[in-house]
Amino acid sequence: MQYDLDQVGDIVLSDPSIDNEDEYYEEYLQLDEDLPSPVPPELVQALPTSKFTELNKLNFSEENKYCTICQSNYEVGEQYLMLMCLHRFHQPCVSEWFKLKDTCPICKEQVAI
Repeated sequence: MQYDLDQVGDIVLSDPSIDNEDEYYEEYLQLDEDLPSPVPPELVQALPTSKFTELNKLNFSEENKYCTICQSNYEVGEQYLMLMCLHRFHQPCVSEWFKLKDTCPICKEQVAI
């Protein structure tokens, strides 16, 4: 892959092995399909939530006692959101994450859309 400047000064990717512009276009479209899409806010709102309890504080593993996005410990009575992979996060934290990615921040499992 080579980088060239077009007449406007933008960087243009060029690959000498691609002779046909249609093939180049198809590869470009494939790149776009591989990009993650954001998770719609209504889906985030539909994910199950729970309140952190004294029992959770005693029984949860250390990694489940805090939000791995903001690194804050859950406080007793505080609500958290749980993904299908069973990872837990503060809803505002994971909502920001889901604006950019459609996967769990920990295990990268895709959130069902």
